[in-house]
Amino acid sequence: MRRTDAEAVGGLDERFFMYTEDVDFCAAIRARDRKVLFTPEVEIVHLRGRSAASAPAATRQHYRRSQLAFYEKHHPRWVPWLKLYVRIFP
Repeated sequence: MRRTDAEAVGGLDERFFMYTEDVDFCAAIRARDRKVLFTPEVEIVHLRGRSAASAPAATRQHYRRSQLAFYEKHHPRWVPWLKLYVRIFP
């Protein structure tokens, strides 16, 4: 990635605490008419669930907050529907 592109989108948005920051960053890069590519040669080991295991309710709350922030930023017309969904399926 070009440093100028990362700086132009402001890096990672701090509204996203633990979730969705990577999706938001890629959406911002794509909005600049840049490509986001998948590289199968790279491997990242993610010890999934370690943060969530210590505080599952707080983790769920942060996840939902990040989802709402993402949609408010990129797809604001979907926000009322997402809020309804969150009320039905907390």
